[in-house]
Amino acid sequence: MKILIPKKSGTYADALCAIGYASLLAELRGDSARIEDLGHAYQVTSPNGLDSDKWKAPSPGYRYIWRKSKEAQRPPGPDVIDYEHEKALADAAKKASASARARNQVSEALQEVSDAPIAEGSREYRFAAIIESMRKGWSSDQSLYRWIFENAATCLTVARTRLTGGDISLDTEWSNSQLLNPSTGKGVHAAKTIAKSASGFNLTDTFDEWMKLRGIWASMLAFRSGDDFKMFVISPGDIEVHRLEKLRLELRNHGMWGIVRLDIEAALRLLQSLMHHSEFKEDDGIPIKSKRPSQIIRGLHLAFFKSLGTAAALMNDSLLPLPEWFAVEKGDDVDAYLEICEEPFGPAKGKYGPLSALKDDRSDDIELLQLYRRWLTSGLLLDLLEFHGSFATHLLRKIAASEFAPVFRSSILHRLLTKGYSEVIEIIESPGFQNIARAIRNTTIYAAGMKNSRREIRFGLAQKLKQRIKAGNGEFLAELSDFVQQQNWEIVHRLKGEGYQVCDSDLNDIVRLTAKFGAELVGMLLLAYGFSRADAVDTREEGNAAAAVIAS
Repeated sequence: MKILIPKKSGTYADALCAIGYASLLAELRGDSARIEDLGHAYQVTSPNGLDSDKWKAPSPGYRYIWRKSKEAQRPPGPDVIDYEHEKALADAAKKASASARARNQVSEALQEVSDAPIAEGSREYRFAAIIESMRKGWSSDQSLYRWIFENAATCLTVARTRLTGGDISLDTEWSNSQLLNPSTGKGVHAAKTIAKSASGFNLTDTFDEWMKLRGIWASMLAFRSGDDFKMFVISPGDIEVHRLEKLRLELRNHGMWGIVRLDIEAALRLLQSLMHHSEFKEDDGIPIKSKRPSQIIRGLHLAFFKSLGTAAALMNDSLLPLPEWFAVEKGDDVDAYLEICEEPFGPAKGKYGPLSALKDDRSDDIELLQLYRRWLTSGLLLDLLEFHGSFATHLLRKIAASEFAPVFRSSILHRLLTKGYSEVIEIIESPGFQNIARAIRNTTIYAAGMKNSRREIRFGLAQKLKQRIKAGNGEFLAELSDFVQQQNWEIVHRLKGEGYQVCDSDLNDIVRLTAKFGAELVGMLLLAYGFSRADAVDTREEGNAAAAVIAS
């Protein structure tokens, strides 16, 4: 069975509708349903399963958020969130966490605070709380939920007709919600086209609105920033709906926060989950061989809503594409993706990465986060190198101030570049390039991380090199040669030969590569490698420096 769902709005509502159709078809046929993005429309297919005459009445397929203080009677069915009960559990857990911190600070309080475990409650509560905050009096989802239970036979007839090509809608009252049709409400992000105006939507089709409600609980994540909200919808490329739901649940369980930082971590964690559940990691995993990740999942369709008190304005509506640096051909490619995705924020809670300490409310940090997000969005090599060049100067400032400063690993950077940017392989595998990158590393992050280091720590090196790179090949090579001369002199005269000296052949390699590829590419690659941590170091020079670098 095949169903074509046209893209009508150009927002995440299109994806929600297609995901809803797929979840309903899978439920009725008792089989999997695949969603494929055709560009102008989504196609939902279910190759096997029950014929339509054997279908049973469908469930609503989404959660009912029940507030006992407003409705005395609990709605039917198992998919009910007792909002007030869950809120009480969340408040208790918050107080328990505060008490635990207090116990660590005030030992006398240990006997006064109970160590009994606190019930965690539903993991969907926070999502439900944001939906409640966006209601602004809207309750059509609740009315529809009850109607489906009260009119099971009629609902089955409508579902059978629509899924087999007929034109019919649910006979129930409905009012529009900006949650389901984000661009039909207030918005100041752009002028609305006819297609995106409220008049451009046929809101009498309650069946499609029902499908969007099903899609919300299968693919949407919501985050609060003060009184504002950011919504993510996993945008399918070619994936079965039950697999997409699994990715959404895993993404929900990560403790993500921020604004730009949130965009970055959400994209990386989604890609990480996709790889963990690929055919290379699970017997019945997601087929990904000979594909790029974006062919499976297009990315995260996001919308940012600005609170206006009694309403919310859509400030941004865009697609954050899933990174697709290289196609997956073997298990090593999956491992490479996992390493690259896990490094920026760490593999799990309590493990930190180079981006973990960056915050959206600091001007220097936000610039770095924006550069990293730009690279995730574009995939361009120069965007990646621009980030690493700026991160190098940031890193030295942090180390100079003895602040928390995790470092990227050169081995992971090397895997990314060799697999995704083959045009730089000649540069990064040159012995001269690697040796000079090592010299930069020795005199900056390693020297700063070693106790009682006799080396001069060159805190201004990254900034000087960046300035000379922009000035052209000659200026860059002159600055680099000056650095090499100074560090070689230091090794011979101050360190009495202890350390690695850059050879003439190393500089000759850089001169040759610069003439061929240009100062910008070679110089920015040197900054990226020179300010990342090597997995193995020369014990004659660095000793245990790799372990001594702050938060390495």
